[in-house]
Amino acid sequence: MKLAATRSDDGFSLVEVLWAMVIFGVVSTAVISTVLVTQTRTLDNTRRSQASSVASTTVDTLRAQAAGNGFRDTLRTTGRTTKDVTVNGSVYHVVTDTVWQTRSQAASGCGAAVDRSYVQAHVQVTWDRMGSTQPVRADTILTPLAGTYDDTLGSICLKVTDHNGAPVAGATAVLDGSATQVTTAQGVTLFPYLTAGNHSVSVSGSDLVTRQGATATAATAAVTAGATTSIPLDMDHAAAVQLVGTNLLPASVNVALTASNSGMSPTWRAMGTLTRTPGDSTLLTGLYPFANGYALSVGACTTPSVPAAQTPAGAIGSVALPKVTLTTTASVVTATYCPGPGPGPGPGQTVVSIPVTPNVPTTVALWPGSWTLAGATSKPVTLAAGDTTSVQL
Repeated sequence: MKLAATRSDDGFSLVEVLWAMVIFGVVSTAVISTVLVTQTRTLDNTRRSQASSVASTTVDTLRAQAAGNGFRDTLRTTGRTTKDVTVNGSVYHVVTDTVWQTRSQAASGCGAAVDRSYVQAHVQVTWDRMGSTQPVRADTILTPLAGTYDDTLGSICLKVTDHNGAPVAGATAVLDGSATQVTTAQGVTLFPYLTAGNHSVSVSGSDLVTRQGATATAATAAVTAGATTSIPLDMDHAAAVQLVGTNLLPASVNVALTASNSGMSPTWRAMGTLTRTPGDSTLLTGLYPFANGYALSVGACTTPSVPAAQTPAGAIGSVALPKVTLTTTASVVTATYCPGPGPGPGPGQTVVSIPVTPNVPTTVALWPGSWTLAGATSKPVTLAAGDTTSVQL
């Protein structure tokens, strides 16, 4: 007798096997992902716990340094320090910022007596491959113990402000060429425990310039025993002025360029030379951002030839040089800037020779001011920034 085959005797079809594999893969992926996430979180928690311990130890070390004469010996010079700490094979990067403060700085900056100062410390700990995990931070205030101060010593308090009188934070202040501090959010830094007498101080910072365009400002401070010497300093983020059209200047142009403002002392500074450039503009950098901008002078003529250009901090002002299209039967046009009364070049004059093709219009850039243009004929021309004009000679 022949038995009929049943469903169970057929085994699994290929489709059923494939679906089983897909389901197994999905489940396995989910399980593996869960395990990896759990391991990552565990590792992050471990590292964050270790980083917190490193931050706490750093704060404890600072507090220990502040004991007794520690303020004079180790915290006299504050600023930023960095170090690496290894815990169970993991490396942690520790950045410590310590800044002298006075109780009056929040309101007026300098001016408090030296015995009212303290150190504000901020510790930040990071580690490699921390991803989106936030750094561990710790803060503390270190107050000198009674009897720490010496009436024979004094202090210097610097306050750095910009062209609007607002404080400049993050500037680096250097005392006597060695001790370094960074200005606070109030633009202030304090150097305590100084011997009476003269001390040198300087301030610099990324993209900061003085009114004369210097990248650092220096001063001499006379320290008095038992007192704080306050020094106001003026620096701001550099601005720039762009001269547009310098690629059209005649090839023979090579004249001195100066920038002036009544807020400078002296009231002008050299900005190099004005010459033809491959690109269409020349950028004058490192300018203090006076609210009323600058007057730019070209050559030896004493009258400023380019109107003031607005230069807010960090921004670029723009001045377009006037363009002149010359047409003449001659092969050379002579352009005389600041022409004098006589036939020859007088004091302050600049003479520019411009080769041209007879009867073919030639466009060049000059600079604002009074000119005499001479080809087959001669004409006086007054040019202003941004002008576009044609002259038949």
